[in-house]
Amino acid sequence: MIDTERLLEYNRRVFRASVVVLGPLAVLGFMTEWYRTQTPLPEAILQLGFYVNLVINMLPGLLAVGAVYFIASHFVAAMYGLKDWSEGADHLKRCVFGQPTKKPTLVVTEAKIKQDEEDILVRIGGPARILVHHDSAVVLERGGRLTRVLGPGVTDYLGPFEKVWDVIDVRPMRWGEYRVEAQSKEGIPVELTIDVSFQISTGGRSPKAEKPYPALPEAVFKASTSTWVRDPDGSEDDLYLDWARRVVISEATGTLRDILARFPLDSLVGLESSLVPGAPHPRQAIRDELEERLGKVAANLGAQINEVRIGNISVADEVTQQWIEAWEEEWRNRAKLEKEVGKAHRDRQREAAKTQAQVEMIKELAGALERSFDQDERIPSRLLIMQLIEVFDRLSISPYTYLPGQAIDTLENLRQLVEGRRSDPQAALPSGE
Repeated sequence: MIDTERLLEYNRRVFRASVVVLGPLAVLGFMTEWYRTQTPLPEAILQLGFYVNLVINMLPGLLAVGAVYFIASHFVAAMYGLKDWSEGADHLKRCVFGQPTKKPTLVVTEAKIKQDEEDILVRIGGPARILVHHDSAVVLERGGRLTRVLGPGVTDYLGPFEKVWDVIDVRPMRWGEYRVEAQSKEGIPVELTIDVSFQISTGGRSPKAEKPYPALPEAVFKASTSTWVRDPDGSEDDLYLDWARRVVISEATGTLRDILARFPLDSLVGLESSLVPGAPHPRQAIRDELEERLGKVAANLGAQINEVRIGNISVADEVTQQWIEAWEEEWRNRAKLEKEVGKAHRDRQREAAKTQAQVEMIKELAGALERSFDQDERIPSRLLIMQLIEVFDRLSISPYTYLPGQAIDTLENLRQLVEGRRSDPQAALPSGE
């Protein structure tokens, strides 16, 4: 596919180069042939042989230019390990005259360069066309110096020897459940999982159809230059920590361990009795603080935090189990103490109820006697005794009134005496009274 503007520029460069190279050769050959024939100039320019000899005179210069181009092509191919000298010649041609078409094109998609690592555009760089899809961004370099940031969704041209230094994925990422080992405030080892969703910072810009992932160029540059190189004795996968691995493995885990170290174990496992009234649940407080602090750290890496989740907290190990047993014993003692306090409070309430019932009994007796004495007529003793028996019967069924067994027997004897079932009045009274 032809790019008209670049094709015109290509032709202009070819013309200028032709003038620069062929012009001196043509003048030198012309002067040489005119001097050799000693023919007047008007007659010389009309002779065909004059031009044939002119071309012959230019031939050594043309061969020299061709030899230089051939040697330079071999040098480039040997220096960069290309397949043959033709690839070196094509690279030199693009460096000198530019790229008249859209091919070759370097394609970056899904945070990867589509071409093989041995491709000339990957190893040497431009001039070439580069196409960066919407899901990626690239940082370019030339001669060991970072030049610019492209993408996402950008089509541009690489300069001579300008190549891709790093590719950044600008799509939202979710690391998945990552297990973190930490310690509680008491020093008890705990384990939990975190799930972090993040991406390259968008600067608050909303996604659009033409740019679904509007990553900031400065954020892409920060992320690209935030790689850590770790201990070479470790595995190859752990040798490098790029911006994404730093967000989760380094920053998130370190921040979470720092937060958990301030919480006792009973709060981490979610016992409501250990919470401050009105305060959020410890799990929610941990998640909120982790998201806030991680957001500030991620900004220095060119990232933004979309969501943070924490899983269940678990404890293990025999030593840890002993610690937990001691912790459970402490809580059992607290529960026992609270139970005893509650029992004492219940006993006090029961005694108060009994006292109140006895007061009511006295009031009932006093009221019955008062009603009897207030009447003008003389009340028979039998009727008075029946009223007292009725009062004691009502009080005896109250759960808060205690009548001794002797008193209950006396009431029964009095009832039998009134009803005529007992003839001896002294037998109605308890012995010793």
